[in-house]
Amino acid sequence: MDEIPRIRERIDEIDHKLVLLLKDRYENARLLGRIKRARSIEPRDPERERIILRKVQDAAARLGLEPKLTLPIFKEIFNFSVQTQRNPSTNHTIGLERKKILILGGTGGMGRLFANFANVHGASVKIVGRTIQRTQKTARELAVEAGSISDATASDIVVVAVPMESVVEASIEIAQYMQDGALLTDLSSVKTGIADRIASKVPTAVEYVSIHPLFGPSIDHVEGQNIVAIPFKTGSQWRSFSRALRKAGARVHLMSSEHHDRVMGYVQALHHFALLSLGVALRNWDGELKTIEGLLDNWGTIVEIQRLNPYSPVVRRGFIETCLQLVGMQQSDVSDVERTLWSNVHKWSRKL
Repeated sequence: MDEIPRIRERIDEIDHKLVLLLKDRYENARLLGRIKRARSIEPRDPERERIILRKVQDAAARLGLEPKLTLPIFKEIFNFSVQTQRNPSTNHTIGLERKKILILGGTGGMGRLFANFANVHGASVKIVGRTIQRTQKTARELAVEAGSISDATASDIVVVAVPMESVVEASIEIAQYMQDGALLTDLSSVKTGIADRIASKVPTAVEYVSIHPLFGPSIDHVEGQNIVAIPFKTGSQWRSFSRALRKAGARVHLMSSEHHDRVMGYVQALHHFALLSLGVALRNWDGELKTIEGLLDNWGTIVEIQRLNPYSPVVRRGFIETCLQLVGMQQSDVSDVERTLWSNVHKWSRKL
């Protein structure tokens, strides 16, 4: 390949990444602006800007970049951020305005993420945590209200973001408080034996859709993210909520509980099992492997997926059988392995 087209293609890729990073910064600035306004804090912080510019100047010098070229770029980014905080755009209405949303488990990672998402898009948000003290502390941090289970009686949407071992009990309990026409949704990573049990106990007039965000709580926005939804009982609230997620850039995929767990058996259970096996096998390794270390950050969910997804034992056995076959691989087997890999890569390139 000629070097000029190759380099231009690489520059195009870098430009795209820069735009995505600006999007991340923009969404964080919007959220920061809302929190600052709630706390009566000025959007501009000159001292912080000076600190950042010093760091940028030092980093530019180390990398051989001209500070006179990089500093103006960051000053423009600051202006963009401050403008975003001062004047929240009214062109990003997505349908959550005036909605009352209650997040059960709002002090955890995913609960905070959905509280921030709803908050920045104009909803009235209340959160409930395990203790009053933690709920109040997190509510102040997020600039939302501290609530209680009884607030479900006046909520349009209730999101249950508790650990999987508690999701059935918590969802069934809070559903009994909900008003007719409201939407109940949970974020459980496994659906069989969980979502169907909840659906059987939800009051007839309450909507229920079990969702699974295929991302972690560290993301800055849902743009380009995948969310699986298992619709049990839908109505106007679900249409508003799903439309809001899509307008914010998320891809919402509708499927059955069985199909979800079968897909997640490979996407999550097998993937995690392979990393767990690799991590344990590398007992004498003294380097670092961030992908494996990341398993421990969400250990409870990892274990529950292995334990509760009905397809986990099947894919684990298949994985072990494949490993045993590869252990005895001969030269004559190499071409078959390559063909299998090419076939799998072709399938993986398809959409969910």
